[in-house]
Amino acid sequence: MLGQRIGYILSGTYAYTQDLRNNQQRALADRGDNPGDTREIDRFEGTTGSQGVLWGGLANFSTLIGGRTRLMFNNTYNRTADNDARRERGTFENEGIRAQIDRMQYVERSIRSNQLAAEHQLGGTRVDWALTSSGVTRDEPDRSEFISVIEQDTPNGPEKLRWLNTGNGGAVRTFSKLDESSREARANVLHNFTWMGRQHYVKVGGLSARPSVMPTPAPTPSPPRSPPPPFASFRRSSSSPSRSAATAAASSRSSRCRRVVRTAPATAWPPATSCPKWR
Repeated sequence: MLGQRIGYILSGTYAYTQDLRNNQQRALADRGDNPGDTREIDRFEGTTGSQGVLWGGLANFSTLIGGRTRLMFNNTYNRTADNDARRERGTFENEGIRAQIDRMQYVERSIRSNQLAAEHQLGGTRVDWALTSSGVTRDEPDRSEFISVIEQDTPNGPEKLRWLNTGNGGAVRTFSKLDESSREARANVLHNFTWMGRQHYVKVGGLSARPSVMPTPAPTPSPPRSPPPPFASFRRSSSSPSRSAATAAASSRSSRCRRVVRTAPATAWPPATSCPKWR
């Protein structure tokens, strides 16, 4: 190129995967009746389906300048996206209820690296330096969980799913975002010499790095939309009456607002004064 010989390496990759995991089991451990014994509680069994996409590339270039200098430019980038959905059924022993839990999660991740480097040969001394910029991101725009109580109006009747509206865990929706970058500069000097009939080397170098974490901006409330359809309420007893659709929706939004996750330094943003976006 323009009379200059340039060496290069170019590579790309793409992958799409689907995964289904059946008969998954999870449970908690509790103290048994005898010392040293444990027993299983809150056992749930379910199925998880997931989809994943991976794509990325590599581009490295190098050239020789004047016979004593080698200049290099190295780049790499990878990006993934994972979408998971899980449904499981089991029992909450403390509450004495059977429940169905639906979870959905979508996460995007990326990593990049760009480097400009050079090597200089000056007689018996070699000098090398590099300037590097790198970054990683993790974006989870949606993670939701919905718990339904499994009930039967009659002993042999069909199963009915009713929203678990006691507590804040019945309907939860959160999001998070992380953006971290780093800049690095390094230099080394290697000098070789002969002393007392033997070859010796002396190497001196330095490194400077400056990482930074981008804080997640305060959430902006979305414009008002039509209310969601009414949820069926779960009645524990006569002292816990069913909630109206408006109350259920408000409780769901309230729990989402309290459970916003923002991965940023505590000093980087003030306490949130508004709720995250709802879709």
